[in-house]
Amino acid sequence: MQYDQTKHALKFATVITFCFTAALVGCGSGGSDSSTPSTPAPEQPSTGNNANYVSFIRDNHLPIANLTDTEDFQDLKALDMYFHGPRIVQLGESSHGSKQMNQIKGRLAQYLHQYHDFNTIAFESSAFACSNAQSIKPNISGRELMGACIFGIWMTESVLDLFDYIVESHNTGRPLKLAGFDIQRSGSFDSTQHYQTFLSDALIRQPIQFDLELEALLSTVVTLSERDRNCFRDYSQTGCDYIGQQLPDTKATLDKLVDHFANQATPEPMTLLVTRSMRRMLDMIAASYEGGISAGIRTRDRGMADNFIDLADSVLSDEKIIIWAHNFHIAEHYPSDTTPQKHMGAHLADHYGEDLYTVALYMLSGEHASNSRQRMGVTPHTSNSLESLADEATDSIAFLPLNKQDQAGTADDWLFTETSAKEWGTREQNVVLANVYDAIILLPTSSMPDYL
Repeated sequence: MQYDQTKHALKFATVITFCFTAALVGCGSGGSDSSTPSTPAPEQPSTGNNANYVSFIRDNHLPIANLTDTEDFQDLKALDMYFHGPRIVQLGESSHGSKQMNQIKGRLAQYLHQYHDFNTIAFESSAFACSNAQSIKPNISGRELMGACIFGIWMTESVLDLFDYIVESHNTGRPLKLAGFDIQRSGSFDSTQHYQTFLSDALIRQPIQFDLELEALLSTVVTLSERDRNCFRDYSQTGCDYIGQQLPDTKATLDKLVDHFANQATPEPMTLLVTRSMRRMLDMIAASYEGGISAGIRTRDRGMADNFIDLADSVLSDEKIIIWAHNFHIAEHYPSDTTPQKHMGAHLADHYGEDLYTVALYMLSGEHASNSRQRMGVTPHTSNSLESLADEATDSIAFLPLNKQDQAGTADDWLFTETSAKEWGTREQNVVLANVYDAIILLPTSSMPDYL
């Protein structure tokens, strides 16, 4: 099949990454001292917001005192009732490039570890590199661990604080484990050499009965991953041609290897996760090649969900797990004009039910970085959007729990109808928020990360 990369270029421009943002700026009130002549307060411009909706946020949010204090978690105690029961907590973000989102998520991760027995944090990064980095190099530093595991978009001072905590926790009786669930390669430990060492050791324990050139297979898988970027992001016909030539045989060989490990008398959960994740990456490449970038996005989310289920049900079956990912991926139900299908979070909701608790984060003013680290600002808000309602309701860091059932009266009706929220602080998207998340954290402002 001959692939023409140009026919999907326009689709790609609208579907690269999906994020939400919001804006929150406190509203003041005027007044006068009764002992002085009264001066009328300046008339405040009308926001056009529904007053009942604004009151709902004002009356139901729980304030969070700060973003970074990991010595005193007293302000987070009010959240205990929401985090006590679930086995899995998803922490989203409307942008990968917000300093404040990284800070509050790092603080929440330490709080969940120390007070709610969450012993693993799983990043939207490589299932192989993140889950095996500390086994590959036991005395690794926090900075090295970041580079080994996560995408460069999170290589920031704020995230380093969390990785230092992860490393230091391994000197205690209850370490915070690191894992990943993405089917894509992300870190320096995703090299062919590290995969070959891992799988060669597995094949010594579980020998195969067919010819396999492991080094050649892994080299081709890595090259396919690189050519996927060439074909669909750089619009290189050469990259697309390589995919068409190499993908079918590579999939067939990898299928045999996955079947071999799956059919052992005692399958090894991590070995199965690693090989299945590689195979799921090829499914994503094939979907993009045959159906365009939207099909690739759908397949990636399905693959990440399957990776996480393998991780949580087999590799870490006794662990409570924190997920660190984008709002787009954790959404339990998110209809979109461009990707009208289940995202990772919807697949996980089907599988885990009440054991899953999903928290989206929205920045509410300021600026942040795109995936290419370009500065982006939050644009003005439309009336009755999430951003505009929050802007009028509070100026604190706010945790807003969402009921799954529409309550009496009209104050929460906006949560059960399509309400505008922003992707990347600029593009409005209609979302039925109560269907998508269990809670929202509203950040008053955002700034560019301090990249390492």
